[in-house]
Amino acid sequence: MLNWRSRGGKLQDGNCRKALNKLHQQGVLELPKAESVLSFQKSRQRLDTKGVNIELPSVCCSLSELGEIVSVTSRYCKNASIWRAL
Repeated sequence: MLNWRSRGGKLQDGNCRKALNKLHQQGVLELPKAESVLSFQKSRQRLDTKGVNIELPSVCCSLSELGEIVSVTSRYCKNASIWRAL
């Protein structure tokens, strides 16, 4: 066993799977057919923004003049796909 671990001591299962899959794609080794699709193998769906016209105004002011600023910190939040489309 390679005992791949992070600095925190956790096993690096995901990195190991990715490395094995890459070796399989290169023909170095043969893996059995996957029974299900793993999350890192799925293609990401993007919000369809065709036909959506959003005008982004030019802003030239200090932060105090601007007012409240909302930060979107997670790509999994409800409106993250809208933020990415901007």
